[in-house]
Amino acid sequence: MQLLLERADVDPSLADKDGQTPLLLAVANGNHEAMQLLLERADVGPNLADKDGQTLLFLAIEMGHHQALQLLLEQTDVDPNLTDKDGRTPLLFATEMGSQGAVQLILKRAGVNPNLADKDGRTPLSWAAATRSQGVVQLLLERDDIDPSIADSNGLTPLKWATRNWHPRIVGLLLEYRSRTILKTIRRPRRS
Repeated sequence: MQLLLERADVDPSLADKDGQTPLLLAVANGNHEAMQLLLERADVGPNLADKDGQTLLFLAIEMGHHQALQLLLEQTDVDPNLTDKDGRTPLLFATEMGSQGAVQLILKRAGVNPNLADKDGRTPLSWAAATRSQGVVQLLLERDDIDPSIADSNGLTPLKWATRNWHPRIVGLLLEYRSRTILKTIRRPRRS
């Protein structure tokens, strides 16, 4: 592959009739060596999206290729907040897929916004609470920039989703987080 990439007449970002680029195929097959070679080039677009607006990050999550996901997230030109046609970010997609490992990798990336909602107004925390993904809820609540009060287009917050689907441990986690944040905002009077 290295020899091919060294040729001037080879376009590494050229798609086939199905819209598949060499980098897409490398991610789909979990071929990390090919990914590294391609990502080193300036003429390969790691943010290219398919007809559904899904980037290579979505593909790595869907295929369960955590090493490929990690490699993509290490690239400074990869945008972890790009959304698909449904308004889902890779973080929200990973949450929806129930992939705690992918969620953990994405949350380590600088610049990830954990509060971006899909077209229905549901955030990753709402999805995790609704689908009873306790581990994902815990990971999200460890973030300083998480906002558990965001309601979706039906007015349901993560706490309402957890209550509605009766998951007492997630309800407890959300209430504990709420209590901690309230206590942080209360200023104690100074003693003279």
